[in-house]
Amino acid sequence: MLAEQRVTIEPQAGHWLNETKHDSSTRLQRLQSARMLKVEQIFHAAPATVTITRRGLAAVGSTMRTPQVDLRQYRHDVGVAWLWQAAHAGYFGAPAAIVSERTMRSHDWRLDHQAANEPAERFGVGIGGVAPGGSPRRHYPDLLVDTQDGRRVAIELELTAKSRPRIDEVMLAYASDGRVAEAAYLVPDARLGRFISDAARRAGISGIVSVKRLSPKATNDTTSALPRLAGSRAAPSPPLTHRSPAKTIDR
Repeated sequence: MLAEQRVTIEPQAGHWLNETKHDSSTRLQRLQSARMLKVEQIFHAAPATVTITRRGLAAVGSTMRTPQVDLRQYRHDVGVAWLWQAAHAGYFGAPAAIVSERTMRSHDWRLDHQAANEPAERFGVGIGGVAPGGSPRRHYPDLLVDTQDGRRVAIELELTAKSRPRIDEVMLAYASDGRVAEAAYLVPDARLGRFISDAARRAGISGIVSVKRLSPKATNDTTSALPRLAGSRAAPSPPLTHRSPAKTIDR
């Protein structure tokens, strides 16, 4: 789990492994002593932040870069880590493979820069133009879930609104990418939901864009398991074991 995320918090590790708070803290402390991960208290009275180190990545066979905490994206990144667990629980359909944005970007970057003329599939959806460094510009959802019935679902945790040109660009990218069967947006309020729905309608893809509203508790309390939908029952709990039936792609 840690290799896939930019940042996680202590409760997420315990929730994933079905451990008590004491057992989870002990495990994390031992891994920190072995320099496999870093546990630090960033916010007062909030759960400690957990990030994997270079040594930890090597131990699990990952070639991705060491993640860095970005305080501007902290709330979003913690939410995505909960979504990753919810995806494993089947919240977005029975999963065959789950791919994090971090893994997608790493995979595509290697193909673009280390394998000239490599025909392999990229995860990102093209949005036109060239990014700094010469790679094609692409949009990456927060998660991709390939379901056991053959559907690909792009998961977007949208806590703040993009500019209208930017959201239109993303919607047109999804409209032109036939691999994505559904783009599921999770939003904190009805206004942002309408903004997403309007953009989908302008791009002519209302049929594949779904908007789900999160409850205030889910968006204001980073210790809560996302997603929680307003007026709905909570999402199923993630599988409380380190052995998940879903394959997590780490290339």
